[in-house]
Amino acid sequence: MTPRLACGRTHLFPGARLTPEAPLAAAAPGAVVVAFADGVEAPGRLAPEADPDAGPPGVLRLDLAAHVTAAGTPIPARAWRLAPDPSAEAPGRFRVLRRLGRG
Repeated sequence: MTPRLACGRTHLFPGARLTPEAPLAAAAPGAVVVAFADGVEAPGRLAPEADPDAGPPGVLRLDLAAHVTAAGTPIPARAWRLAPDPSAEAPGRFRVLRRLGRG
């Protein structure tokens, strides 16, 4: 089963939080589904961040496919840098650090 990350918003942005519905294997990059608050789901891929200056330990890259919000807004495919959320009440939650450039 593809791991799911729940987002309490309709789109990602720096500061948005993603909560795994089940614990993610720390070193297991691969396919994920991001489930947004409006009921839209978008496929993506998680991988360890290759940039050595990416930030704190545990930083990941999320490549998210293009999708359309429930309100009809098209969201292009984008890449995001995620980090473990130190303020998370629930272990395993991530915070979006920033959007990454194309390529």
